[in-house]
Amino acid sequence: MASLKQVMNPEVINLGALECLSSAVVTSLNMTGRDYRYFIADYWNLNCELTMLLSSRNFSFYNLEAIYGMKSDFVVGPYELLIREVERGNIVIYKVEASKLGFFPESMLGFENQFFGHCLLVYKYEPGTQTFHIVDPVIKYVGKISMDELIHASAFPGCAGMNTIHLNKESTLSSEQRLNFSAERNYNSYCLEYVPGGARALRKFREIIEESVEWTQEVRNEWSSKNSISITSILKLRGLVWGSFRSLAGFTQDVIEHGDKSIEDISKLWNSLNLNILKIGRQPKPEYVDKIINYTKLLEEKELDFLKFVYHNTQLKLKETE
Repeated sequence: MASLKQVMNPEVINLGALECLSSAVVTSLNMTGRDYRYFIADYWNLNCELTMLLSSRNFSFYNLEAIYGMKSDFVVGPYELLIREVERGNIVIYKVEASKLGFFPESMLGFENQFFGHCLLVYKYEPGTQTFHIVDPVIKYVGKISMDELIHASAFPGCAGMNTIHLNKESTLSSEQRLNFSAERNYNSYCLEYVPGGARALRKFREIIEESVEWTQEVRNEWSSKNSISITSILKLRGLVWGSFRSLAGFTQDVIEHGDKSIEDISKLWNSLNLNILKIGRQPKPEYVDKIINYTKLLEEKELDFLKFVYHNTQLKLKETE
């Protein structure tokens, strides 16, 4: 069975702001020698929560079993359970309140009061000193923490709340099957009406934009600043998702060039959207509202076309292997 090895800073992977859970997952995959690009290929997300656009995905929607053959769950229990899971060599992602961590920068606590949780990757336990080896990928922190400190920082007072990923199996799917599975899921998650997020997130955000002109200057300015941070993560992940397909799928040069151009166009739209969100945060001019609404409509169209394009081409690659 694979186990998590001693981590070095270059192996720590930060996917962006508000991506502590996904960053912990890809870092742990990297530490166990698994190709985390397959996880990222499956990670084209868009949600609208608490008036913010977000790239994050709920852990229950991580399809680790299909992609890597690994079962996962979320448990809340005594700290003996945490120790047992770590000693078994499983991936343990422990839920915390970042403000209660002595090493977490105060300057990065702005989202905590909006119910955005935080987590640590816990990968080794030293019973003699009752300390855990941990990684916080979002701030690139690698170190140790005592049992008392971990208990103090818990998001579940008196208990350990954690996502566990079991490393005792490997995926039976080929690379082509995994990529086609992820491309199909990305496309369906974006366009199917009964799936939360995707294009519906942009439509919901358009409603919020129209409401924002009635907010106070202070509220609107804070909202625009936080959306700007989250959009930076969305933009980063868009490139990483395409980069994973681009490097793994064996696409032809024509397909790669088309994909590169599509991502370039999508990135420009996200940057333009971000700029106008910052502008409306300072001054709610009707022209900024109109531009934001237009950019979200263009993004909805461009992103759906891109996801359909990737799905189609992974289908073709899969058929070549049959």
